[in-house]
Amino acid sequence: MEKTEAIQTEDQNQQRGNVRSLERIRFYTGAKKNMTRLLFRNLHPLYEWLLSVAWCVISITITIVAFRKQNMAADPTSAAVPVVFTVIGAYFLIKSVRVPIISIWDEGNDDWLVVRRWLWKVETEHVNRQNLPMPAIEEESDNEGGKIYRCLLRIPAGSVEFGTYRRRERAQLTCDKMRTALSGRS
Repeated sequence: MEKTEAIQTEDQNQQRGNVRSLERIRFYTGAKKNMTRLLFRNLHPLYEWLLSVAWCVISITITIVAFRKQNMAADPTSAAVPVVFTVIGAYFLIKSVRVPIISIWDEGNDDWLVVRRWLWKVETEHVNRQNLPMPAIEEESDNEGGKIYRCLLRIPAGSVEFGTYRRRERAQLTCDKMRTALSGRS
């Protein structure tokens, strides 16, 4: 009898652990308890944020080391190079934090929650999936002779970019997934 009680308590503890981890996921993602599933999340802006912060930290460290070890009056060019890299890093950091992380949650009954998350604020909007137009692919030049394809979903508050790709096939695949979700067969 003690053995079965021990097994039950282990199962209960494991279930409690799963509930706690689910609660942690909901806390960090901004999800609510009645949400059924995550449809899309565009984490590319998060990767850009982390890369830009790492670039800035490394550049600032190199600049400090260069200023401490070199005689600036003797060779001002070698002092200017780390400063230029730091300024470039700051520019990309400022540019990258303007793009939000997009999450689209299915709350059931054709109700979707669109969450846009920046470092300084979070915007949420409830939309009815049946009232949304099909997603579109916007093509734009990357100033190097190539193309960038953005998957856009138009909602009442504006457009939501839920994917950015260099290859049209990948953008088309992502848009097809969203079309399937919009049609209700997902």
